[in-house]
Amino acid sequence: MAVFALLLANTAVAEPASDAEMARQALAPYFSGSAQTQRAAFSAEQERLRRAAENGTAGIEPARVFFSRGQSPVELGAIESEFRLDVIDVSLKAPLGDKGIVQSILNGMTNLLVEEGDLADRLASMIERHTACLNRRAEFLPPAERNTPLSPGDFKVYSARVAGEITALAALAEHVSVTVVLWNTADAKRSLLSDFEGARKRAPIDRQILLDPRFGGAC
Repeated sequence: MAVFALLLANTAVAEPASDAEMARQALAPYFSGSAQTQRAAFSAEQERLRRAAENGTAGIEPARVFFSRGQSPVELGAIESEFRLDVIDVSLKAPLGDKGIVQSILNGMTNLLVEEGDLADRLASMIERHTACLNRRAEFLPPAERNTPLSPGDFKVYSARVAGEITALAALAEHVSVTVVLWNTADAKRSLLSDFEGARKRAPIDRQILLDPRFGGAC
């Protein structure tokens, strides 16, 4: 399922939420403290990955990657291909109106897997569906509370859960657009990867249900 949320950006003037602010919001639930404290935490995570890669940790590992700027479907698809990853789910954000409000979409793995094509195509299609859904919901608001309708291009990916070889995750942490890669624990690994494989197997059935207009077209 997808979770829609509105957040208020930390801005003192009436202006659209910035790319940097939306990247900060994506990090906030996982990293707190001063900028110096956060940088130290990022370095520690990077070092943990580097050591695991040097020690030859084998198998597919899950992790959450945070981007320093929003990634388009094409950009995220290129990262997935370059580092031989599976993108499990994504967190999308877009500026809503000119008062610093952020529209967020937290997409579960099912929403991404029911789409067809490569990652860029699937993500673009998913964003288009959810944007249309949000705009339809906005039509029920009083006119004074409505913002300019969103367009699919407004949404960018600010964090994603991925799975890949530990060497790939360590290399991903060095990417110019990546703030930090947060490597999951062993318990989370077993549960997440098992759920992901199950969602992959169910995708043909879920596709028929979630995309059926009779059920709201996944809205």
